[in-house]
Amino acid sequence: MDDKYRGCLYGAAFGDCLGGPVEFVRTVWEIRQRIDDDGPRLPVHGRVTDDTQMMLYVGEALMHAGPPYTPERLETPLVNAFVRWLNDPDNTRAPGRTCVSA
Repeated sequence: MDDKYRGCLYGAAFGDCLGGPVEFVRTVWEIRQRIDDDGPRLPVHGRVTDDTQMMLYVGEALMHAGPPYTPERLETPLVNAFVRWLNDPDNTRAPGRTCVSA
């Protein structure tokens, strides 16, 4: 099962790297201007976005909380994980105001 979890995390991170350059692009025309007809290639820019960073911190909180997952068991591990994420010097990937303020 660990390989499946690891595969999900890697797959999400690679998808994030591929989609990062067009994350806030609104039209197909604009996406096509940035990505040629053969589609995106790895590594596009070799960096994950804040989405992957937050996913990893949520995973860490889940490991610390352990099942059964209830709001009461998850609150402290999630708060601690996101405070670490907020203060991480590698947190330079343009997290949105909602994420930072929360």
